Amino acid sequence: MSASGRTAQEIDPLSGITARIFAMAVGCVAVISATTLTLLNPQEIGSPPLMLLAFVALVAGFGHLVWAADPFRRTVTRARYGITYGLVLVAAVLESLAQLGRDTDVRNDWGPIAVALVLMVSGSYRRPREIVVGTVIAALVVAGTTVLHSGTVGLAGLVGATTMSGTLVVALGGGAAIFAASLIAGLRAERRRSDDVRRNRNVRDRRRAIEEFLGTDIEALRREVLPFFRDLKLRDALTDGDRQQAAELARLLRSSLARRLADEPLEGLVGVFDDPLLLAAALNTEQRTALRTVLSHFAGLPGRSASDLSLVLGRGGVAGGGAAGGAADGAADLPAERMTGELVAAFGAERGPTAGIAPFVGLMQLAFPHVDAHPTRDAIVIRFDF
Repeated sequence: MSASGRTAQEIDPLSGITARIFAMAVGCVAVISATTLTLLNPQEIGSPPLMLLAFVALVAGFGHLVWAADPFRRTVTRARYGITYGLVLVAAVLESLAQLGRDTDVRNDWGPIAVALVLMVSGSYRRPREIVVGTVIAALVVAGTTVLHSGTVGLAGLVGATTMSGTLVVALGGGAAIFAASLIAGLRAERRRSDDVRRNRNVRDRRRAIEEFLGTDIEALRREVLPFFRDLKLRDALTDGDRQQAAELARLLRSSLARRLADEPLEGLVGVFDDPLLLAAALNTEQRTALRTVLSHFAGLPGRSASDLSLVLGRGGVAGGGAAGGAADGAADLPAERMTGELVAAFGAERGPTAGIAPFVGLMQLAFPHVDAHPTRDAIVIRFDF
């Protein structure tokens, strides 16, 4: 059901907590009023069984409303409120019939009071239009129960009683309809404000995340991309120049992403990072990207994390002397005091190095002049020159 067709309780279920307390209080007032007026006018009761049935219907009606209004278990649907409304109307009719032929003052009847009270509590549970319809029906029923006593009450008394009871029903029913309309409108407005705030916050968070990820380059891209798309939308046509410009903008975005990824510190990808000579700054883009890829692979293995990795950068030859992927005569071209690195991925004694590392070692070999991989029982050590 759309928000425009829901009751206040359906829009804001928590409001049903207070509404139920109000329904309990109104139900108590209705029963106490009926009991008091009956005890004060026992001479007007012509049929005690009918009066007893009227009380049963009254208590059952408000009791059902209190049961149906439990905000933690159920919602007061149209059918559930209809049961309460119908029982109270039946109680009013039975109360009038119980006094038929002996009611000399219809102004002390409690039926119209109970009907007005059941309309009053409907503001939180029904829509304004339904309350208005219920008010009209209730006014007709109350007028009918008053006219039943035309044989024992004079015309002036009937007119006065009908006016009083009708005014009570219309006033409380109309007030409930106005209250429901105001409450529903306020809840809808608050819901729209909350949605707007949440939507704007999400947009700001996404924009901030993109800007933090891409760096300041996103500002330049925004200055170029947004005007391009606005102009394209206005012209509603795509030319060869537009295609070339779109390709250039895509290239700028990709290069910005690659540059941002390459500039991310390596120490955030390993548990132990040792670079006393600050040699990481000497890594080129390809070497840094290869290292990031290998580190991400090892950290993403089942049961592994970045804390299981260590990376040490220093000066000196590659331990082990092997040069996988590099020619032996190429080593002579390297400076004697070259920069080296050692990447250690610990797997634990319970499980050896995971298979499938060859492609990642090959990636390292493409980026670095010398790479030497040493798998052991519980770890793998990759040494490289740069």
